[in-house]
Amino acid sequence: GYAIEQSEYFDEIQVETAMKETVELLDAESYGALQENAVSQMKPYLNKQEMDKVKGQLSGDWGERQQFGTVYMTEVVQGNTHLAVGEITVVYENITVTYRLSYDEEMRLAGLYVR
Repeated sequence: GYAIEQSEYFDEIQVETAMKETVELLDAESYGALQENAVSQMKPYLNKQEMDKVKGQLSGDWGERQQFGTVYMTEVVQGNTHLAVGEITVVYENITVTYRLSYDEEMRLAGLYVR
Protein backbone atom coordinates (compact mmCIF):
# COMPACT_ATOMS: atom_id res chain seq x y z
CA GLY A 1 0.00 0.00 0.00
CA TYR A 2 0.89 3.64 -0.43
CA ALA A 3 0.34 6.56 1.89
CA ILE A 4 -2.96 8.15 0.94
CA GLU A 5 -1.42 11.62 1.31
CA GLN A 6 0.71 10.89 -1.77
CA SER A 7 -2.18 9.49 -3.80
CA GLU A 8 -3.09 10.96 -7.17
CA TYR A 9 -6.52 9.34 -6.90
CA PHE A 10 -7.73 9.92 -3.38
CA ASP A 11 -8.02 12.71 -0.89
CA GLU A 12 -7.60 11.89 2.79
CA ILE A 13 -10.52 14.02 3.96
CA GLN A 14 -12.78 12.64 1.22
CA VAL A 15 -11.97 9.04 2.14
CA GLU A 16 -12.48 9.59 5.87
CA THR A 17 -15.80 11.33 5.20
CA ALA A 18 -16.92 8.46 2.95
CA MET A 19 -15.96 5.90 5.60
CA LYS A 20 -18.00 7.63 8.29
CA GLU A 21 -20.95 8.00 5.90
CA THR A 22 -20.77 4.29 5.09
CA VAL A 23 -20.84 3.37 8.79
CA GLU A 24 -23.74 5.77 9.38
CA LEU A 25 -25.70 4.22 6.49
CA LEU A 26 -24.97 0.70 7.77
CA ASP A 27 -26.12 1.68 11.27
CA ALA A 28 -29.28 3.24 9.81
CA GLU A 29 -29.82 0.13 7.63
CA SER A 30 -30.04 2.42 4.59
CA TYR A 31 -29.18 -0.35 2.18
CA GLY A 32 -30.65 1.34 -0.90
CA ALA A 33 -28.29 4.29 -0.45
CA LEU A 34 -25.35 1.94 0.16
CA GLN A 35 -26.11 -0.06 -2.99
CA GLU A 36 -26.39 3.11 -5.07
CA ASN A 37 -22.84 4.02 -4.14
CA ALA A 38 -21.25 0.56 -4.39
CA VAL A 39 -19.55 -1.46 -7.10
CA SER A 40 -21.80 -4.11 -8.65
CA GLN A 41 -20.01 -7.03 -6.92
CA MET A 42 -20.87 -5.52 -3.52
CA LYS A 43 -24.58 -4.99 -4.12
CA PRO A 44 -25.77 -8.53 -3.27
CA TYR A 45 -24.25 -8.18 0.23
CA LEU A 46 -25.68 -4.78 1.06
CA ASN A 47 -29.03 -5.85 2.44
CA LYS A 48 -30.50 -6.42 5.86
CA GLN A 49 -30.34 -10.22 5.70
CA GLU A 50 -26.63 -10.34 4.79
CA MET A 51 -25.58 -7.55 7.12
CA ASP A 52 -27.56 -8.94 10.07
CA LYS A 53 -25.60 -12.17 9.55
CA VAL A 54 -22.29 -10.28 9.62
CA LYS A 55 -23.26 -8.19 12.64
CA GLY A 56 -24.69 -11.18 14.47
CA GLN A 57 -21.40 -13.05 14.22
CA LEU A 58 -19.86 -10.34 16.40
CA SER A 59 -22.71 -9.65 18.81
CA GLY A 60 -26.49 -9.96 18.90
CA ASP A 61 -26.92 -6.43 20.22
CA TRP A 62 -24.43 -3.73 19.37
CA GLY A 63 -26.44 -0.92 20.95
CA GLU A 64 -26.23 2.67 19.78
CA ARG A 65 -23.13 4.06 18.12
CA GLN A 66 -21.16 6.11 20.67
CA GLN A 67 -18.17 7.43 18.74
CA PHE A 68 -15.77 7.03 15.87
CA GLY A 69 -12.21 6.12 16.73
CA THR A 70 -8.99 6.47 14.80
CA VAL A 71 -8.94 6.15 11.03
CA TYR A 72 -6.10 4.50 9.13
CA MET A 73 -5.96 4.52 5.37
CA THR A 74 -3.77 3.43 2.52
CA GLU A 75 -3.91 3.16 -1.25
CA VAL A 76 -3.76 -0.32 -2.76
CA VAL A 77 -3.26 -1.15 -6.43
CA GLN A 78 -4.92 -4.32 -7.77
CA GLY A 79 -4.12 -4.79 -11.44
CA ASN A 80 -5.13 -1.48 -13.02
CA THR A 81 -7.45 -0.56 -10.18
CA HIS A 82 -6.54 1.86 -7.43
CA LEU A 83 -8.41 1.38 -4.17
CA ALA A 84 -8.50 3.46 -1.04
CA VAL A 85 -8.57 1.05 1.90
CA GLY A 86 -9.45 2.44 5.29
CA GLU A 87 -9.90 1.03 8.76
CA ILE A 88 -12.00 2.75 11.37
CA THR A 89 -12.79 1.64 14.88
CA VAL A 90 -16.31 2.43 16.03
CA VAL A 91 -17.48 2.25 19.62
CA TYR A 92 -21.04 1.06 20.23
CA GLU A 93 -22.76 0.64 23.61
CA ASN A 94 -22.03 -3.08 23.80
CA ILE A 95 -19.14 -3.69 21.41
CA THR A 96 -16.22 -2.03 19.65
CA VAL A 97 -16.05 -2.86 15.96
CA THR A 98 -13.36 -2.30 13.33
CA TYR A 99 -14.56 -1.72 9.79
CA ARG A 100 -12.27 -2.19 6.80
CA LEU A 101 -13.76 -0.30 3.89
CA SER A 102 -12.46 -0.08 0.33
CA TYR A 103 -13.40 2.45 -2.33
CA ASP A 104 -12.60 2.57 -6.02
CA GLU A 105 -11.38 5.66 -7.91
CA GLU A 106 -14.97 6.89 -8.16
CA MET A 107 -15.38 6.52 -4.39
CA ARG A 108 -17.82 3.64 -4.74
CA LEU A 109 -17.79 1.12 -1.92
CA ALA A 110 -15.74 -1.81 -3.20
CA GLY A 111 -15.11 -3.82 -0.04
CA LEU A 112 -16.50 -4.21 3.45
CA TYR A 113 -15.08 -6.29 6.27
CA VAL A 114 -16.19 -6.05 9.89
CA ARG A 115 -14.39 -7.50 12.89
